[in-house]
Amino acid sequence: MIETVDSLEIAAEIDKRCKQAGKTIPVLIEVNSGREPQKAGVYPENARQLIEQISALEKYPRHGLMTMGL
Repeated sequence: MIETVDSLEIAAEIDKRCKQAGKTIPVLIEVNSGREPQKAGVYPENARQLIEQISALEKYPRHGLMTMGL
């Protein structure tokens, strides 16, 4: 499982490599709910947009969210 997907670019790379390998891998969208600039993750208000953007990727099974709180 990959727990740190926070951009379309990362999701697309995972999708590409899964296609090449003929496999899928479960992933979590990383949400920076604490809004800490030193931590990775998409801010909560951008999470839905990211999920919608990556939903078209063929080998990209989303399993949930991983949040980074305070």
